[in-house]
Parts: sequence; C-alpha cells; structure tokens
Amino acid sequence: MSAFPNNDIARVLLGDSFRYMEFYPEAISAYKEAIKLRPENSGPWLFLGIAYAAAKQNDEAIKAYRQALKLKPKLNVEKRVWYSLGKAQMATGKFPESVDSFKEATRLDPNNGMAWESLIAAYVKLNMRSEAREACEKLAKIDPKNAMADWGIVSQNFK
Repeated sequence: MSAFPNNDIARVLLGDSFRYMEFYPEAISAYKEAIKLRPENSGPWLFLGIAYAAAKQNDEAIKAYRQALKLKPKLNVEKRVWYSLGKAQMATGKFPESVDSFKEATRLDPNNGMAWESLIAAYVKLNMRSEAREACEKLAKIDPKNAMADWGIVSQNFK
C-alpha cells in the first residue's frame, strides 16, 4: 500500500479482497488500518465486523458493529449493521438481543427478506409463537414464495 499510504478507501478495498478470498486475518488487519486513518467512518467498522464474523469471532464482530452504530452511520450502512449485529448475536446465543437487532433492521429496511427470516428464527429460538407468526405474515407480503413465510412450516419448529 505504499502507493496510497493515507488512503482509507484503499485499505477497505484491500480488506474486501482478502475477505472474499477468505483470508480473514489479513482482512481484519486491513480494515483496522482503514479505521486508524479515519476512525469516524462507520463503513470500515461494519466490514471489520463482517470479517470477524466470517472468522467465527462473533464477540469481536459484535464490538465492531456497536462501534459502527455509535458513529451514526448513513442509512445504507446502518441497516446492514443492525442485520449483521443480529446474526452475530444469534451465533453467540444472545437471542433476545438478536430480536432487537433484527426488529431494527426490518424497521429500517422493511423489504429485507433475510432480516425477516432471521427475526423469525430468533423468535422460534425464544419460543415466541405469536411474534413469529406475525413476522411470517409480514415476510409473506414481501416474499410469498419464501418457505420461512409459511406458518405451517415454521410452526413445526416450536416446542
């Protein structure tokens, strides 16, 4: 990176390249360098969290996502952060927290089918039947062919 020693965007792009190749330690390092150059930018914090999550370091991912949210990101970043935070919380068994994150993700982006699917999965984990059914109905409106929108299928997963 000697050609662009003070360019945070170049560091993010390098991190993205490493992440796509599944070189997670290198991606994490590149995103951290981008953060050092512009710590007020929420984007590299999001990507750092994604790299940590891909490396199965979900507690570190959660920290990165929370830092991104503290920086008041733009909507396009914020909705990704909430969804990604929820996924990391699910991976660490923090199901009540993941519900809150997925609810915020669906509030910010009501057409995000993956966020609705994840919210339904969190509700199932917490045995929140009526909430899961309501989320299935909302998902059915945006993606009627989605299996997670079929209450008959989802309801079989409850205890």
